[in-house]
Amino acid sequence: MNMCTGFALGQALANIGKQVRICLDMVDTAPTPGQSLVIKDVTYQKSLRWTDQGPTSIAEFKDLVDRLRTESGVEYTIQLGPILEPRFRTLGLRAACPRPGCGLADKHGLTNTYTETRVIFSCPHHGPYEIHFGPNCDMSALELNTPLRNMVRNVAFATDPTTAWIQVVGRDYAGFYQEQLLWRPLHGEFAPVIIYSPLILDWSGAKVSKSLYLTDGAYNYLAEHGLAYLLSYRDWRASGRDVGDLYQIAQEWVRDSKRLFRDYTLYQLHGQLERMAEAIRLPENARNAFLGA
Repeated sequence: MNMCTGFALGQALANIGKQVRICLDMVDTAPTPGQSLVIKDVTYQKSLRWTDQGPTSIAEFKDLVDRLRTESGVEYTIQLGPILEPRFRTLGLRAACPRPGCGLADKHGLTNTYTETRVIFSCPHHGPYEIHFGPNCDMSALELNTPLRNMVRNVAFATDPTTAWIQVVGRDYAGFYQEQLLWRPLHGEFAPVIIYSPLILDWSGAKVSKSLYLTDGAYNYLAEHGLAYLLSYRDWRASGRDVGDLYQIAQEWVRDSKRLFRDYTLYQLHGQLERMAEAIRLPENARNAFLGA
């Protein structure tokens, strides 16, 4: 729904005469589920890029944004991107071990060593390896944690003063992530507009996408009740549903701020989608009343 909200906001701005382009920053350095381990109190992970799971996700991602472009009429650009970690007071910078078949990376950068010209990383199995800064540096080998990536992205925004940037991010990024880990290091040098999109929650109030990511099989009960289509774009397509329905909901959020600045449960989203489907089958004179119920 975050992407639907971004495109809906873009369409709303285009409708009042603004030149709009959606810039999607994709990250394939997130950890692969089931590929993390702890060695001597240091957490290591293998990224989606290393395990070659990124391309499948990218193809599905592009199919979704192509559909949203059709719905909104707003063009987009995909950027495949490759501060401080408050718990450990380190830079959230990592690089996968280059040895074939390994790919482990110190998740929090606890074992990193820095000089003026290089970063020395450490693999628990194969020892140290380096990345040198300079004209021939392969920056794509570097993996940044979310706060550091957020800060680097905003510094990059500042190099383009002719463009007014608006970030559309989930509301869980509000507060400490932005006010402390972004603005304080940047000293107010650049201040993009940030819109926080509603979170989609489960019955317990937990963010659905985070629970999917952290706990395998956390939502098996939803599949048993025919609601698995809400958990992934792949299942959504398999159900034969139209992305335009989700986009229509996001448009309603953008048009009515009291709907935008709040969260929703999976069951609320399912209920609204069911009402929309039912309304299609109603006579025209009863449709608006039904949707407003």
